[in-house]
Amino acid sequence: MHLTHLRKQVEQQFEYGTVWQGRDFVYPHDGLVQSIRQASPATRADYAEVIRQLLWSDDLRHRTGAIAVLDEVMPPLTAAEVLANLEQPPQQAPAWPIGDKDLEQSVAITLASNATQDDINTLEWLKTLSLERDYAVFLWCHLARLDSAWTVAHAQHVNHSTLAVIAALPEVDRENYIKAKAPWPEEEPSVLTKAFWKQLPPQEAARLRALMYPEKVFVYQIGNEYASDDPVGLETLTLVSDGTLSYRRRQRGQQWQAQTKIEASAQQTLTTALEAIDVSTFLERNLTPGAAVVQLEYQGNAAIIDYYYAKTLASYGKVIRQMDVYLNELRDISEFVIAPKLQDDET
Repeated sequence: MHLTHLRKQVEQQFEYGTVWQGRDFVYPHDGLVQSIRQASPATRADYAEVIRQLLWSDDLRHRTGAIAVLDEVMPPLTAAEVLANLEQPPQQAPAWPIGDKDLEQSVAITLASNATQDDINTLEWLKTLSLERDYAVFLWCHLARLDSAWTVAHAQHVNHSTLAVIAALPEVDRENYIKAKAPWPEEEPSVLTKAFWKQLPPQEAARLRALMYPEKVFVYQIGNEYASDDPVGLETLTLVSDGTLSYRRRQRGQQWQAQTKIEASAQQTLTTALEAIDVSTFLERNLTPGAAVVQLEYQGNAAIIDYYYAKTLASYGKVIRQMDVYLNELRDISEFVIAPKLQDDET
């Protein structure tokens, strides 16, 4: 009888917001959240049972409210119980704003934060969503905690900017994850990235950053990402201290990437050619409208020069011909990088 009465109260709250009221309450579930937080353990368990029952209600207002307060009753509700009662959370807009675009997303994020490694069915469901949904950015950190090996194996699906996954992984898996996601784009310091690195011990942060952003030896760039007459777009080759040569191509918002290791002899050939270039020539030269421009960076110096003119110069010509070989090879094996819709904003 008590549960029946409590369920009626909760339903009335979700329908009209008239049971638990407050000056600061905006949405129907706000009053219930406060009541649950103030409840005794026994009463909280009763709330949990009512919420479990309303998860499959035919009334969208009841389902919306139940999902909105789900995190408040976990535990005593478990991820397995919630998923079993929902069967398949709908990709349906909530009856009122609850912070997520649809009910499925809200359930997924809540279960991800409350699941354990023993919640096999929940974990499999979350893994599927992480590969299919545009809100996966909100799931990856939890998956890193729940199944680090699987997360590392699917690292290519995680955007580089979602740095928090690194901290969520066990320390022994972080290096493998970083290697799986190489090459990493150039670091762009911000308040969020600085705050992220402070979460880790200084020595660990320094070790990981050295793996992600090794010292640049040489950067070569050619083309234009948005030029209508450029069939390839902007191509960049970056050689770092460990001999890794990274290739990145951007064309009208799309991106491809690849990487290879170059032999010590090839590095020496390149270094010799670069050192033969007179430092005083590292400036803009012979640039005319519509020119095929190349940019080079080496030892703190930068050059912007016409591609065809540079090839006529002995020192520049050696560098450019060597870079042409790598561009042709890496362009052919480069892979398209899927750009997730939401992940660029997450750290």
